[in-house]
Amino acid sequence: HRVRSVEPFRLEEIAVPAGGAWGSTYVDKNFELFIEQLISTPHFKVFRGTPYYIDLMEAWEKVKLNFKDADAAPTRLNLSLITDALGEEVNIILKERIDVHNSRHNKGLSHRGRSILLMPPALIKEFHEVVV
Repeated sequence: HRVRSVEPFRLEEIAVPAGGAWGSTYVDKNFELFIEQLISTPHFKVFRGTPYYIDLMEAWEKVKLNFKDADAAPTRLNLSLITDALGEEVNIILKERIDVHNSRHNKGLSHRGRSILLMPPALIKEFHEVVV
């Protein structure tokens, strides 16, 4: 954009927007893939069709925007939305899948209580790597 006037403030478009998935969209896709792998594809497909999915993505947006590369402590993400949508059986699957994830990726992912996922900074940083 180019400034056409300051008073009143007016901008002129100097290039046609191309649209497309830039930056943050890729980070979100990486997060979605992670959740899908964590709860299984069949469960994720069901979950994605519920209103709880939007709530989870809004919670993720806050995590994403507040993440600092220098963070040392794990980031907490409440997954109760998933268990509310899919039932308690997902908690059993979740605990098993966290163990599988850690055995493959050694990222120190953990689960606290009924529904809190503790994501280490290295994992969140990995979601951003495709963009950087």
